[in-house]
Amino acid sequence: GAFAGVYGINNVSPGDVERHRYEVGCGKIKTMTAVIPEGCAQLAERPLKEVVKTLTFNLNPDTLLVYSSNPGSVIDIEQVKEIKAVSNTPVFASNGVKVETVEEILSVCDGCIVATGIKVDGEFYNQVDVTRVRQLKVERKTWLSDVIGTEKAAIGVVHFKAFPSDPLYDAEGGLEAIVDAARKDLLALQNGGIDAVLFSNEFSFPYEPKPALE
Repeated sequence: GAFAGVYGINNVSPGDVERHRYEVGCGKIKTMTAVIPEGCAQLAERPLKEVVKTLTFNLNPDTLLVYSSNPGSVIDIEQVKEIKAVSNTPVFASNGVKVETVEEILSVCDGCIVATGIKVDGEFYNQVDVTRVRQLKVERKTWLSDVIGTEKAAIGVVHFKAFPSDPLYDAEGGLEAIVDAARKDLLALQNGGIDAVLFSNEFSFPYEPKPALE
């Protein structure tokens, strides 16, 4: 659907994305789909339950992602309850997850994606802190048990530093600095006992609202 946010109107076509996924041979890969992207609002202003029912019927995603209205803020637990009332699809909290909030979030959600909350001093641009990763460990059946091996998964994010075509690219450090930082974060996540890892180009500011399918 269409959403409005700080990067303008986001009008990504789910149908195009799904067709492209199969064209490149990735039809069997598990998918995660945002109900409403971070920091955005629907242009159609439909009730949340209706959005979820339409989304799950048309795309049949393996996981639904729930974001808060601002980066780093905690998701709305009541929103998760609304979603789960009309869908059996696993629901993941996609931001606002930290040591102080993970237990409450996983009491309602089926899993979570955690990034800034496990970095040194909880700062977005810092490296992953292995101690913070270990502090996330809590007892947490869906496809997660088969794919990830746990009832409720905590997925840690490796943020790639800005790439050569990005405004924040570190030309002095070059590609070696990008690889080195990613390697350190990956090892910290693994040594901390994270359940799975998600790689993201989060530092590629400002984002292109209509990325081309490649």
